[in-house]
Amino acid sequence: MLSLRRGSVTAVSERLVGLVRLEVDGRPCVAYPRLTGPVALGDEVVVNVQALELGLGSGGFDVLYVNLTRGLELTAEPDAHVMKLPYTPLQHAVRHAEEEAETGPEAPQSAQLSVPISPLPMSSSPAARCRCPSRTPCGRFATGGTFEPR
Repeated sequence: MLSLRRGSVTAVSERLVGLVRLEVDGRPCVAYPRLTGPVALGDEVVVNVQALELGLGSGGFDVLYVNLTRGLELTAEPDAHVMKLPYTPLQHAVRHAEEEAETGPEAPQSAQLSVPISPLPMSSSPAARCRCPSRTPCGRFATGGTFEPR
């Protein structure tokens, strides 16, 4: 079950490509605007507080779940037809990774989205790679969730 809390954005401290560091009612939070829409000071939002409240080592922050002020009228990416996170509250349509436009410089911004990846079980082999906005591999996530830059 999700642990969600409603609040207001009280500070925006950093904007990176695909990630915003902010505070909701004074608590540190991160937002992924390509999933939740743009975020600004004073926005009414819902955040997932579960990892922080359970002390799971999430980095000490909540995660923006939905922006009630700006995120309710978002449209799917043009020509998107593949569902990510299907049958979950975060299902959303994206373009297929192998489509020709995904590999060129005109690739949509969502192709460059970086999100934290939870550590893999020790018995698993490395499975995730990091791609920089230039679309070239810049490193990989190894067993145990460590990042190895190239």
